[in-house]
Amino acid sequence: MGCTCARQVPILPIMDPAPSTATVVRKPGDTAYGSRQFVVRDPEGHTWSAGTWYE
Repeated sequence: MGCTCARQVPILPIMDPAPSTATVVRKPGDTAYGSRQFVVRDPEGHTWSAGTWYE
């Protein structure tokens, strides 16, 4: 009986050496209408927000 074995090596993306941290625009918190949300700005200046949704 034979066995064919192969070694898998992960391929990692080329990363920019500059730090890629986001700036917090609005800390996570509760809203008046019962949701939670936060906002951050990435190093390129784009604003990102995330939160929960309540009806």
